[in-house]
Amino acid sequence: GNDACKYSIQGSQVYGRAGWYRDLWAIMYTWYFPKGFFADFASKRHDWQNVVVWINNPDLEWPKIVGVSMSNADSEYTTKLEMMAYYFSGYRMEGTRGYRRSIYGSATSLRFAYEMILTSPYLDFADEDGEYQSLIMWEQLTDAARAA
Repeated sequence: GNDACKYSIQGSQVYGRAGWYRDLWAIMYTWYFPKGFFADFASKRHDWQNVVVWINNPDLEWPKIVGVSMSNADSEYTTKLEMMAYYFSGYRMEGTRGYRRSIYGSATSLRFAYEMILTSPYLDFADEDGEYQSLIMWEQLTDAARAA
């Protein structure tokens, strides 16, 4: 049953896989949730949300993120092609009203949030830094896990 389960007490499970797709390097990050939600109520067992970060070429000295696709439903994505400074970890505004300045952070670490709008959960860029989560890449999985 759902028994008011809202958060994973053992932390998140994040998986990744990377490869070429249509002349771009794609890195997919997938979050597994033991419960799926509908209108902020646990409604099903097992849910997945994912993000694909599109890079021009990982072999370049300064690879560029050219887009990010974030799941917003079971089979739909929202894609951002322009990377704003506030999408990245470490970005913040400092100062008082009228004298604010941007403090830039990472050029590679993006920050995401699990959001709920109306009835469906989705991923979006986060407004502030969160905790780093352990990542398990496809190649680190056992043969049995990859075959499941």
